Amino acid sequence: MGSRRGRHAALAAAVAGALAAGSCAAGAPPWFAKGDSWTVPLVGPLEDGLLLVPALVNGHGPYVFAIDPDAQVSIVDQEVATEADARPGEGPHLLDETDRQQTRFYAEILEWNLGTLTIRQRPAQLVPAHTFDAGGRRIHGVIGRDIIADSLVFSFDRDLGVITIATQKSAKVPPNAIPLKYEPLYSRIENVEVLPISRRLVKANINGVPAELHLDLGASPSQLRYRSWTKAKLAESELQLLLADEVGMTRNITKEGVAETVTAGGATSTKVPFVPYDDRRWPDQDLEGTLGLSFFKPYSVMVNWDKETYYLSPRRDVLSTLQARLGRWQSKRLAACAVPGCVKVTMIDPMAGRPADQMPEKHPGVVITFVRDPNAQDVALEVLVAATPPPGKPAVKWLVANLPADVERAMVHVSADYLDATLTTLDMSLFPRECPAQGGCVDMVLPPQELDPKILAKSPEPAASEPAAAPPEPAPAPTETPPGQ
Repeated sequence: MGSRRGRHAALAAAVAGALAAGSCAAGAPPWFAKGDSWTVPLVGPLEDGLLLVPALVNGHGPYVFAIDPDAQVSIVDQEVATEADARPGEGPHLLDETDRQQTRFYAEILEWNLGTLTIRQRPAQLVPAHTFDAGGRRIHGVIGRDIIADSLVFSFDRDLGVITIATQKSAKVPPNAIPLKYEPLYSRIENVEVLPISRRLVKANINGVPAELHLDLGASPSQLRYRSWTKAKLAESELQLLLADEVGMTRNITKEGVAETVTAGGATSTKVPFVPYDDRRWPDQDLEGTLGLSFFKPYSVMVNWDKETYYLSPRRDVLSTLQARLGRWQSKRLAACAVPGCVKVTMIDPMAGRPADQMPEKHPGVVITFVRDPNAQDVALEVLVAATPPPGKPAVKWLVANLPADVERAMVHVSADYLDATLTTLDMSLFPRECPAQGGCVDMVLPPQELDPKILAKSPEPAASEPAAAPPEPAPAPTETPPGQ
C-alpha cells in the first residue's frame, strides 16, 4: 500500500495534473476510457435549473453532481469522500470569489462513472457536506473542467435530458445552431498558486444596455454588478438564495432583478433573472457580470472550447421528445410501465356529482394522487407533472412527486385553480428530492414553459380525473421548491 508520505505525494501529483487538465492539446484526455463520444443523463432537466448528473465515485453512489466548467477541478463533499473511502490530503490553495486564497484538501478518486463515461485517477477537491445543496435537492459536488476538458466538445439538451461530451472529430454542429463567439479573458493575478479559469466574454445587451458578460454554465441566475441595475432597468424584488462558487465558498443573495430582454450575438432570451455580481478576482473594468443558465433557457447548447464558440439551437416541443427523455435511464423494466413516468396521476374532485344546492360557497379544492406502476416497485422515483388550466384561466404551478423506493404513493391537496386542468407527465428521474418526513411528498415549481393545448390534446395517457366516493383523507400541504443556484 506504500507509505503515507508516498500516497500524499502521489495525490499531490494527481491534483497538479487535474488543475492543468484544461491544457490538453487534442482528443480525449488519457484518463478517459476509450471512445469518442459519451452521454450522461440529466436529473430534472425540464426544471431549467442547474445541470445535474448522477455519478458513481469509487464504485459508490450514485450521487448527484452539478456541472460547472468554471471549476478548476471536480469537487466531492465530505459525505461522498467518507462513503467512497477516498483518502484525503492537502493540496494547492484556490482563489475564491472574494479574491482570497483558501486552503484546500483533496480526495483520491480512483474511478468516476458518469453515464457511458469512465474516468480514472482524477482527484477531487473536498468541501463540507451539503455545500452545494440547492433547489431542495441533495447535491454532492461538482463536475469541473478536469473532466469537461478544453480538448472536448460539451453539449446539453434539456428536451432529451442528456449531456454529451465528444471529441472534436465526432462532434457535429446542429444545422440550425446560432454561433456565439466569445473572447477569453485571462487572469492577471500575481502570486497565487492556481489562477482562475479564463472568463468567456461576449458583448450582450440587457434591455438595450450594452454589457461585457461571462458565459456561465455553472449557475442558474445570470449576474450583473449592482451599479448597472438601474441603467439596465431590471425589475427588482427580494430573494433568498445561497450561491456557492467553484471553490465551495458561499454568499447570501437577497435581491433579484429581471430583464425583459437579453441579447448576445444572434441569441435572445426573455424574462432573464439576474442577481448581483461580486467576483472580485476580475477587475471592474473588464466585465460587468455573467449570462447564466437562465439566459440559455430557450436553447440546447454545444460548446467547442477549442473554437471559442457556443452553438445555440432552439429547443423542441417537450411532448415530442417525451419517449426519448424517459428512455435516457436505459431501463427495460421502467420502459415496460403502463403509463409514462411509471406513476399514474389522478385528480379527485370531492364535489363531483353533488347537486348545486349542496355545493359550498367556495370550492374546497381537489386532491391529486400519484401511484407507482407495478413495474417500478422498489425504485426511487421523481415525476414532473405539468398542470395546464383551460384557456382563459390563470397558470398554476407544476407538480413534482417524490416517491422513495419503499413508498407506493403520494397525494396532495391543491386549490380549486387546478380544477379541470390537464395533468401531463413530462419527465421521470431516479433521484427524487428528500421528503421532510417518512413517505412520499409533492413539491411545486413555477412552470418553466407553456404547453400548447392543441398539442396536449394529442399527448399520450393524460392524467385521469375521478370523482371521490368519500372525502379523501387530509393530505400534507405541498412544498414550494426554492430556486436553484
